[in-house]
Amino acid sequence: MAGSKRTLLKVVSVLFLIFGVFSVLTAVIGILGGGLIAAAGAPGVGVVAAIAVIIGCLGGILEFVAGIKGLQNKLPQCRALGMILLVLAVLGFIFDGLKLTWDNIVAIVLPVLYLMGAKQKA
Repeated sequence: MAGSKRTLLKVVSVLFLIFGVFSVLTAVIGILGGGLIAAAGAPGVGVVAAIAVIIGCLGGILEFVAGIKGLQNKLPQCRALGMILLVLAVLGFIFDGLKLTWDNIVAIVLPVLYLMGAKQKA
């Protein structure tokens, strides 16, 4: 059991690093797509798409930072970032129409595991 206390935070932190990088890369591609939509003659749609992608990019950056802080064992910062990510995941679940999808499940479960790992380390 002592090994799991040391590894839960690290495993979830690595997952946050991977998902954070993936989210930022996806957001950059989305920004380019939003620009193409705006250039094609639908500026309102392009702007809305770009704003949505920027918000997604910020979430990816938060995940990336949470992953780094988790690997550094910065427990107070881990708890704060875990709570922020959990609140964002719940808000995303609500705004998604309370649809139970794999994306929503993972988005909620990972911050919970991250918080549990930070609590176990303390």
